[in-house]
This record gives sequence, structure tokens and C-alpha cells, in this order.
Amino acid sequence: MPQSLEELFDPEKHALTGGHYFLLALSSLIIAAGLFFGRLDVVVGGALIMPILVSAYAVGLGALLGHRGLMRHAYPGIIKSFLAAAAGGALFGLFSGMNRELAFLALDYTFRVAALYALASFVLSGAAAYAWGRRWIGEVIPGFIAAIALVPPLALAGVGVSTLAFGVMRYELISLACNAVSVVVGSFIGFSLVKKKESGDDERYG
Repeated sequence: MPQSLEELFDPEKHALTGGHYFLLALSSLIIAAGLFFGRLDVVVGGALIMPILVSAYAVGLGALLGHRGLMRHAYPGIIKSFLAAAAGGALFGLFSGMNRELAFLALDYTFRVAALYALASFVLSGAAAYAWGRRWIGEVIPGFIAAIALVPPLALAGVGVSTLAFGVMRYELISLACNAVSVVVGSFIGFSLVKKKESGDDERYG
């Protein structure tokens, strides 16, 4: 286990591979299908094969530590992950024969839902970052929370692109942006609390 917050994210250990992007696209396709057809079991099945997105926390951690290299290392993997997830949703839209009208009717597009989704992402990401930084849990749970926050909007944005339902795409991209900010800010606050706790412990026992 890492001995300090600075050692929490290892760029070599967390390097993303082609298998990561393939699983991300596949899980995105399955999740898009489950969401559009109202099948919770299908959504859960897609989530079970979803790779974790630990790199999303590197942005908040890098900002806290002033470590620009860590943030620069994370960005390419995050962007490729976003594209892979959107591609999975787009494939579902293309091969399902879904049309624009169905895409609009399939989901309840309200900003209240998007706001609640972002709030949940913020709270869970912050709590997970704190627990991870305190070594209470491993990286899997934080990475899974980030994936759940970011992959479904990307999957549905991909569906919106492939079906030319640009209203769907616009809504989901707004939801994605809100969730991404929530994950970064939540993790920043969570890691900040860990750093403050570690500083207090050092002063107490130093």
C-alpha cells in the first residue's frame, strides 16, 4: 500500500491498454441498450464488465499536489476512454436501427435528473477519494464510481450522434461535463481532507 498521498497514483501501474478501451466500448454498448430498453439487468451486466477509471482521480490529485506531470499523464487516457465509451454507444445506435424519434422518447430528459446525478457523483467521488487516500479501500471502488459517473452519459451521447438525435447528445454532454467536474472537485476535496489529516498526524507525532 502507498505510504503517502503522493505515491497513491502510479503512472506505470495505471497505464491504460487496448483491452481497457475495448472493454469500455463494450460495456458502453451494453449499458446504452439497457438504458434505452429499460432493462436494469442489462445495465448491471454492462457495469460488471466496465473497467475502472482510476485516471479520473489523477486530475484532482495532481491539482492538489501541484503535480502538472501527473495531470498531463492522465489526460490522454481519459480522452481515449471518453472516445471509446462514446463509440460503444454510437455502435448500439447504428446497429439497433433506432431512429431519432425513439431516441428522444426513450429517456426522461430533465435537468433535475442531471443535477441529482452530478450531486451523487460529487459525494461518492469525494468519499471514495478520502477512503482510498486513507488506505481504507483499494483503487477498485473509486475507479468504479468514476466509471459509473462518466460512462452512461458518454454511451447515450454516442447514441445521439449515430441517430442524429442532437438534443439527446447535447443533454448527455452537459450531464457528462457536470459529472466530470463533480468527480474532479469531489476527489480534490477528498484528497485535501486526507492531506490535512496526514499533516495533523505528522505535527502530533513528529
